[in-house]
Amino acid sequence: LTFPSDQLRALNWLSTVASTYNLASINMSLGGTTKYTSNCDSDTRKVGFDNLRAAGVVTFIAAGNSGWTDGVSAPGCVSSVVTVGSTRDGGPAATPADSISSFSNSSALVEMWAPGEWIQSSTLNSKFTLKAGTSMATPHVAGGYLVFKQMYPADGVDALLSRLYAAGVLVTDPRNGITKPRLALNT
Repeated sequence: LTFPSDQLRALNWLSTVASTYNLASINMSLGGTTKYTSNCDSDTRKVGFDNLRAAGVVTFIAAGNSGWTDGVSAPGCVSSVVTVGSTRDGGPAATPADSISSFSNSSALVEMWAPGEWIQSSTLNSKFTLKAGTSMATPHVAGGYLVFKQMYPADGVDALLSRLYAAGVLVTDPRNGITKPRLALNT
């Protein structure tokens, strides 16, 4: 419920304080209703993502929940972010494990999968409930990246992302045949 210009201001502020707060990753669980089938590098937020990346901070973005098999929502279509889709976690009503969630957007623009159906999440008034969506999957990957950064502190962004992807379990979306790694931290 914010404007892209507000998001850009926040991204720019984060890049100015990245070293002060030792930032490593940013999670943006948001999207829109427009489908992008290729990179959307004309998006005004790209400069903010690029500035963060130059400061050593990776931005992870939810792919969106429209069930598209050939595109993602913005800003997940920007080439300098990591776009995350959702898998089932194998829990009640989310089986079989490692199958792509029917709502998850999917395309070659998605870099990783992570559990996003059904995830226990905090809600108002200090309560918790089960939620589903790529917005539940994306924080898993942003946090997983932090684990790899702690394990390999001398590595740069590209090397850390390569390690993160290589450690993942390959999962294929049967709707379009696209195979990407699902987050795995037990390697």
